[in-house]
Order: sequence, then structure tokens, then C-alpha cells
Amino acid sequence: MFTSTASEIIDQMETESTTRRGEQLTTDFLSMINNFHSQKQPYDLDLEAYIHKIKYEAILNPPSKGLKKRGVHYFHPSSASSCLRELYHMAKGDKRDEDSIQPHQKRWQKLGGMFGDLIQHDLLAIHKHYQKMTGNDPAFKPTYTTMETKSGEMLKVPMWEEFAKTYGIYSGVPIGGQPDGIIQYKDGSRIGLEIKSKQTSSARTSQFSMRGPDPDHVKQVVAYSILYGVDEFLLLYGNLSKKSWEMSADEQLKYPDLRCFYYRIMDEDRTDLLERFESVMEMVKNETPPKLDVSKWTFNNYKNVIARSITPDEIDELEQEYTGMGLHNDSKVNKRILETYKLMFDYIDQIRGWL
Repeated sequence: MFTSTASEIIDQMETESTTRRGEQLTTDFLSMINNFHSQKQPYDLDLEAYIHKIKYEAILNPPSKGLKKRGVHYFHPSSASSCLRELYHMAKGDKRDEDSIQPHQKRWQKLGGMFGDLIQHDLLAIHKHYQKMTGNDPAFKPTYTTMETKSGEMLKVPMWEEFAKTYGIYSGVPIGGQPDGIIQYKDGSRIGLEIKSKQTSSARTSQFSMRGPDPDHVKQVVAYSILYGVDEFLLLYGNLSKKSWEMSADEQLKYPDLRCFYYRIMDEDRTDLLERFESVMEMVKNETPPKLDVSKWTFNNYKNVIARSITPDEIDELEQEYTGMGLHNDSKVNKRILETYKLMFDYIDQIRGWL
């Protein structure tokens, strides 16, 4: 018969408590959003005027002005999981790619940003109108800070985007960014909010296809945790592709267009990310570029400088990897990565003419 030690019992109790906490927060957030979107939406010109005013004033007098030190290359939360080779060139101050992209890709990017704007807009509307609309207080509300206008007026602004943008040095690592939201739960705790969109298929956010948050997005909120001292995050995924206009109750459960996941950041999460960034800084100092992660090639923003700086030995190693993977191409994952290798080789050949 096996018995658990006291520390194992405590760990299990903490895990169960975190799970219950996560289930409560995600359920409350989705219920609040869905209840609001099930009601006739308020027509509030004052709210629209307020949103336009604070954005206009932020353009004239950016809240983060003066926080960013000249000559310092800051790591950003959105690049927390990027290829180390990409981070290396970013930290060196090399030039980002300026290649044109396919037009549908730009529309894809803009729609994703607009979904985030929609959620932020409605969080402000919920704070103002939810109680009157539903008879219940909202489970979450925005947290606020102040912003000085160009004329010296102090405005109350939500803690997100440009109004919360900050830069700092953390354990020697420069990090800068702006969150999708720092919101407040009904128990008074501050919760980080990260908003993502999916657009390829209504099944992309189904209960079967999406079992948890993307690990890359988790690393991103770890960076925000360092910036804002927030330990708990909600990762909200909105699917812009819908199954149909009318859906049965079963279909709504099977193909929800909103999914929400909870993640509690631990000290080791922050330590691991800071060490990752520190390793890049050390590579820059020693002028030892790290190996290229081909799986991250599609969204690598330094393809051009990598293609020009990569060595013949590195190319040989990548070709050997490509050949080895080709021997086991029965997996869909392998097929996708093989296609990415091919795109990478084609790009380098276009720039260098090696291959």
C-alpha cells in the first residue's frame, strides 16, 4: 500500500485549488460576455466619444513616452516563444524584413486586431451597462490608470494597449510591451487578459480541437506577468469563422466561437523566460548566432538577414535534417514541417543562390 507524503498531499491540494479557480474564472468570464452579447446592445454616444478621445490623446502624448531607453533593444511578450535565431538578430538591432505579403494575410492580421478591439470595447460597455441590462453585477471589470494629455489634463483610461505600455529592465533583461487587458475579478483580484483570434474553420475552437491554450501564448502571458506583476491570466480565443447563423444548443456546445483558458504563472515560469532572453543576450555578446528553428520560419521577421548570414555548414546541417525527416513522412506533422523546410530553402536560394 502506497502512502503520500505531506508535501505530495499539499501539492495535490494546491493543484486542485488552482483548477477550481481556473474553472470559476473562465466560466464567469464567458457567461458575462455571452450574456451581454445575447442582449440588445446599448447605443452610447458618450462611451464612443470617450474611446475616441483617449485614443486621440494617446497619439498626441503617448503614455509610454520617455520609458524606452535609447540604444536598448527590448524583448517583447509577443516574441517570447520566437526562434532564438530571430531573437538574436532582433537583439543585435538588425533590420526587420520589409518584404511585401499576400493581401489576404494583411486582412487576416487586421481582422485579428479588430476582434481584440471589439472585446475591449465591450468590456467598457459591460462595466457601464451590464447591471442595468441583466440585473447582476459583471464578474469582471476593467482596471484603470491615468494618462496625461498634451494640454496637461489627466484622463482615466483602461489598463490595456497603449494606455498601459511599459518598458523596464528585469534581472538585467530589457522587456517592453502592452497588454490586451488587466482586468479585475469580482473578488478584487487583478487578472491579465490575452485575446487571440482564429479564422480558418469553425471547428478550430471546438471542444475536440482545442483542449488548452497554445503554449506559445502561455509564454507571452508569462512576459506580461513580469511587466505587470500579475500572476493569473485568462487567454480568450475568438473564432471569426462560424458554423452557421442558426445553431442548435448541441452545436453551440460543440462548436463554440469563444474559448477561454486560465493559466497561473509561477516563479519558475518567469525564471525560465528571463533565462531564455539572457541566453540570447549572451549570444549577441559573444557573436555566436544560435541554430535556426525551422518550425518558426513562417512568422520569422528576420528571414532576409538570416538568409544572408547563414553559413554553408548550417545549410548542410539543415539539409541533413530535411532528408532524415523525409524518410518518415507518414505523419501530417512531418509533412507540414517538410513544407516549411522547403519554403525556407527556397527563400535562402532566392537571396543567396546557394542551393
